[in-house]
Amino acid sequence: MSFSRKLRTRQSTFKKTLSLLNSENVFVDVGANQGELIFPIVQKIKRISVYAIEPDLIKFEQLKQNSFEWEKQSKNKIYPLNIAMSDRDGQENFMRSQLPNNKILLKFNLAQVKDEFKESSSWEQISVDVFKLDTLFKPIKPALIKIDVGGNELKILQGSTAILKEGKTKFLLNFNHQYTAESKDRQEQIFQFMKSFNYTPKNFDKVVLFVNQQKHKKI
Repeated sequence: MSFSRKLRTRQSTFKKTLSLLNSENVFVDVGANQGELIFPIVQKIKRISVYAIEPDLIKFEQLKQNSFEWEKQSKNKIYPLNIAMSDRDGQENFMRSQLPNNKILLKFNLAQVKDEFKESSSWEQISVDVFKLDTLFKPIKPALIKIDVGGNELKILQGSTAILKEGKTKFLLNFNHQYTAESKDRQEQIFQFMKSFNYTPKNFDKVVLFVNQQKHKKI
């Protein structure tokens, strides 16, 4: 799917995400792809800082180019980072494949891949630098963290316990295209994990918004 088509098909999500952010906020996009969600945010909100995290190098190169252009146009700050988020700091191996339609898949392991792609695609193992959200944003207070990683959400959240304990950051998780029994079990684990930090889930246009109701009573 082209970048412009992705923008058109996700307009409602963009509009709702904008309602969660204000000027001077910090927005973190984990699994930024080429920046489809970042573009409308920096166009509409002034003086916002965006951290765009994308571990796949091919997607990252386009993201970096887009970020450079959008930063010039909007005068907002965009920081593209070619890393992955996890529950620890260091390096982890990921499985990478380019499908016949040129779509790039980057997964923590092949168990997260649909059966139809396991055999029909060639896979290579790559090493990626990983960090905890707590490490990366210790001196910074994100207003919103969006996570769209196709199966590795819980490990990322387990690396953000300090942020969760503070309770001020909102989390937006995309579970689209995760329909297997295993993925449903994973989602239930995430809901229980977030509940342990007093975070409540809210349906938010095909994605799930988690907020600490004690800190965000009006949402």
